[in-house]
Amino acid sequence: MNKNVILSLALLISIGVMTVMGLQTRKSFVDDVEIGNYLNQEELKFSIRDDVSDITQSFVDMESIKSVEDLEEVSPIIVKVKVNKEASRKMYSDDTLTTVEVLEVMKGQVDKKEILVFEPIDINHLEGADYVNSTDGYNWMNDDEEYILYLRPLKAANYSKDKIVYLPTTTLFSKYSNSQKSPVLLDQTKINNCTVKYSEIEANEVLITDYQMLEKFLQLKDQVIMENYNSL
Repeated sequence: MNKNVILSLALLISIGVMTVMGLQTRKSFVDDVEIGNYLNQEELKFSIRDDVSDITQSFVDMESIKSVEDLEEVSPIIVKVKVNKEASRKMYSDDTLTTVEVLEVMKGQVDKKEILVFEPIDINHLEGADYVNSTDGYNWMNDDEEYILYLRPLKAANYSKDKIVYLPTTTLFSKYSNSQKSPVLLDQTKINNCTVKYSEIEANEVLITDYQMLEKFLQLKDQVIMENYNSL
């Protein structure tokens, strides 16, 4: 079976489970919490989750993404966006729901000027401390930057009057900012020991402890930036 067939099957399977994902996400709902109430805490710790929630099981395997072309093929929606600073960013179990302004639709059909995007990162309270808990090293979108997002729609009546929210196609390779800052490799031992403060690393676009994954992210970003921000 060639690569194109495999990627096409992955896309069909992803779209086929969207409704189920919506139901699973509803089960994982917790009281809405505005992340802005936490991010200014100096002692806020950082961790990368090992477990996989219902919603994250539906991400495309990052090992299957070798190029931006692969990412484009499995992503029904590609948009250029910016975070709506005025809208609340609310946490659910394992995820944060963020409102973004659509600056340009690059693939697919998005008729709204604003859409809701699930970001696979949240804040948990454990043993008397608050932790930023990231899936695979995903970090929140920054209020002051533009992003190219590779998404798929999620049918979920609980979150939008239009009954559609969006989910990154992969946890790490579906969000690229127009910033020229390069993320740094994080220390896995310190992450495991929960000795890293989020304030020390929050400027990183991704929060990665694996060198090969970081190199792959940077290679993909270089191509995305070259194709969409030639002036940078």
